[in-house]
Amino acid sequence: MATFHIASVIVLLSAVSLVQGNDLVASYLSSASIPCNVSIPESASVFAVTWNHNGAVVVTYGANIAHFQEDYASRAEFDEVSYTLTLNDLGFDDDGMFKCTVTSSSGPFTSQNSLSVLASPKVETQAFDVLDDGTGQTKKLAECKATGASKPFSMKWVTDMNDEVVPDNFRVESENPTFNNLFDAVLPLTIHPDPERNNGRTFTCVVEDAFGDVIPTDVVLTVSATTTTPQTTTPQASPNVVEFPTPNDNAVVTMEIGAQSQFKCNIAGVPTPTVSWYRNGKKIVTDTGIVVLSVSIESFDDAATYTCRGTNNAGKISRMFSISVQGPPEMEVPLEFQNKSEEILVNPTMSNIEISCEAEAKPKPNIRWSIEGLNESDFEVVEEMLGGIVRSVVNITSSGLDKKPTSAECTAENKLGKEERKFYIRYPVAEANTALVVGVVMAVLVLLAIVFFIVFFSLTRRQQKDVDVTKPSDTESGCVICAPGCFAATPCGNKTTKDEIQEEVEGDQVKEVKEEGTSEEKQKLTEAEEKPAAENDSKSEDGTDDKAQEEVDGAAEPKTSKKKLKISLPTQCCRGNKQELKEESCDDENEVKEGSDENGETPKEKSQQPTDKDSGKGDTLEKVIEEPVETK
Repeated sequence: MATFHIASVIVLLSAVSLVQGNDLVASYLSSASIPCNVSIPESASVFAVTWNHNGAVVVTYGANIAHFQEDYASRAEFDEVSYTLTLNDLGFDDDGMFKCTVTSSSGPFTSQNSLSVLASPKVETQAFDVLDDGTGQTKKLAECKATGASKPFSMKWVTDMNDEVVPDNFRVESENPTFNNLFDAVLPLTIHPDPERNNGRTFTCVVEDAFGDVIPTDVVLTVSATTTTPQTTTPQASPNVVEFPTPNDNAVVTMEIGAQSQFKCNIAGVPTPTVSWYRNGKKIVTDTGIVVLSVSIESFDDAATYTCRGTNNAGKISRMFSISVQGPPEMEVPLEFQNKSEEILVNPTMSNIEISCEAEAKPKPNIRWSIEGLNESDFEVVEEMLGGIVRSVVNITSSGLDKKPTSAECTAENKLGKEERKFYIRYPVAEANTALVVGVVMAVLVLLAIVFFIVFFSLTRRQQKDVDVTKPSDTESGCVICAPGCFAATPCGNKTTKDEIQEEVEGDQVKEVKEEGTSEEKQKLTEAEEKPAAENDSKSEDGTDDKAQEEVDGAAEPKTSKKKLKISLPTQCCRGNKQELKEESCDDENEVKEGSDENGETPKEKSQQPTDKDSGKGDTLEKVIEEPVETK
């Protein structure tokens, strides 16, 4: 594809390559596309493109900018890819030779095409009331008029049996008063009047225009015969068009999408003719006299040919015109992409991809491609006409795919507007190893679990340390650890000295004996408590000081021995089964009553032996009971 360079134009002296194009034919007020049929080497750089009409410049293109002459600025279009020139609303002065010149680094290239703008005539028929006078002479029964015709064209009269009765060489031509390159013609139907054979019979005027189209127009003959019997006759007149939307038959009316208009058809005759409107040959409205046709243009499909036909007993007549629809580009989007973006998936095995874009518009739209990340040399564009639709195809080559373009945008534009369509280019993603993904996920989960455990353990240890700092140990607090099944007499956490613990335990044991002990235990406990009190009273009555009294008491009093009365009480640090404690207490009393043991010790002396605190039977409460000891 040739590329443009913004630089000074260098004209190389070489032979001009001339390509003779085709002869183009277009109808008046229509559009025509004139191609630039040049073959430029792909390696060549294009500097400028110029279009001329009969030697006068129409448009000059260079540096990606098109400059139109004033007469063509509003109705001419230039395609920057194919260099095609499109003219709208053609007039008869657009006849002539169009020449395209491309200036490039390989030299100038030229092609030319001739354009002929032709018109189809307006055809009318009229019947005359003829009286057969019996003379046998021919008379003009009807007439066919063709107005504003381009040559070549032909006319003839045929019967309802399709028999030719008046050939084309009987037509009479004249110059059209409006356009000097058009002609008017009249072909009379001159035959022998025969009331029985021709009255009420339909004849047709057949006109073939310069495009080869046939325009048939009917007429009903009226032939009457003379009679000797007076009779009343009703005058008749064949239909005649009084008012029509266009001055010429077969004219073209241009309307834009969204426009509305009314077209009036007035046909007179005697009797009053029935008037009908036809759209593409299908009847849509019927009335008498004046009939108004309302047309609303919503899409390009509303372009059609409309015919107004009037009929009565004296004959019939018809006139027609065509509506040409103009509008901004409309792009066709596949149904599956109407609610989402269009994606093009690139297969790794592809060496190129093609993306097509279709737009319908009149005047013909100019379609441009913009591909992200690519230059014009990385893709090619081909354009073709499909009826009234322009189809543009972009081909992204392998060199373009290597650059990984991500999107392509197609823009269709004419003087009435523009429309865009975007495509997203996607590339396949390599399939991931499922086992690897699962392994990574599991590793992450395990790592998170470990971190959570470490954080939880650290917080737990910190809280435990805080508790240890604020809470004294069992040893420091003097808390006694009890055996299973027992509870401490002194609650842990209360700072207590060893003596205080001993006093508390002894007090609890005494209290237990007083409440639940046997009568002997209570008696012994009472005696042990009363004797020291009596001694203290006697000492205080003597009035001597303590030291002296002690010396006197020591000398006077008989020798006594301190013995400990062993009373089984609940354990020092635990309170166990009360029934066991009572049984143990009973066992101890029996031992006291039996006397001395095998070693000859008295019960009192035996009671002074230390108790095994780990025996599991609990500690004993030892009260010192002073008793006099007889001297041996």
